[in-house]
Amino acid sequence: MKDLGPAKSFLGMECIIVKERGEISLRQSGFIRDILKQYRLDDCNPCATPMEERLQLPRLDETPNDCKSIPYREIVGKLLYVSIATRPDIAYAVNYVSRFVNGYGHPHWKAVQRILRYLKGTIDYGITYSKHAPSPMVLHGYGDADWGGDHIDRKSISGFLFFLAGGPISWRVRKQVTVALSSTEAEYLAATDSAKQAIHHRRFLHQIGKTQTTPTVIAADNKGAISLSENFGFHERTKHFGIRHHFIREKVDSGEITLKYCPTQDMVADIMTKALPKSKFEKLRREAGVNLIVGPRSTS
Repeated sequence: MKDLGPAKSFLGMECIIVKERGEISLRQSGFIRDILKQYRLDDCNPCATPMEERLQLPRLDETPNDCKSIPYREIVGKLLYVSIATRPDIAYAVNYVSRFVNGYGHPHWKAVQRILRYLKGTIDYGITYSKHAPSPMVLHGYGDADWGGDHIDRKSISGFLFFLAGGPISWRVRKQVTVALSSTEAEYLAATDSAKQAIHHRRFLHQIGKTQTTPTVIAADNKGAISLSENFGFHERTKHFGIRHHFIREKVDSGEITLKYCPTQDMVADIMTKALPKSKFEKLRREAGVNLIVGPRSTS
């Protein structure tokens, strides 16, 4: 074995360490550039957002013959890796196009190309962690839902982001398994998902000696969902909720989790649940910790 010095890349991610500032940055410029070059999209025109607002793609039973040569599944698979490794800003768009891998046409391919065009324009963006961030080892997160976000089956879309050291450490977009009958129910189910992830992080941090001594704050933008998490009494509107959905009540009562109201315009997890207009998308992207990474440019 030999010492190769500070890590520069691993698993397709570039690691930029600035010891003087106590920062570590991650990006996938080389990996994205390889995707664009492989599929001859390296000369495409960049765009400002990864997905068109209110886009509604049709569900197809099978792929038309004239589209079977399109490497749709292959590219979506690679985009999924980018979205879960360093780019939460494309997580919703990639999650959406991945729903059609068993039946896609030209509109679906156009949506995938838009994600690639967005990545072309933000190729050097990534996430940065700093020991000088406010309360760097205090876990906090955001949880949100888009009620009835899937126009086909009307199921809601949940999304969350959790932060440590000034950067996102985990995020997820997921279509809820049941149809929510109200926005409060959709947000409550999203809060439960967020709480489960928070408990996982709290246990892991405890194992490495970074025990969270205060409740983990999860920001939510629905006051009804926050009230339900704190109210253990029977409620007419919640009698149909599955038992597992009340997990968050137990964690709020035990003092491990606390839900805090966050105005909708400041809800960072909104970027995980729907396509947004340019101005709002760019604002939430910055707040989600995805920014331009200044460092040596990768060529592969």
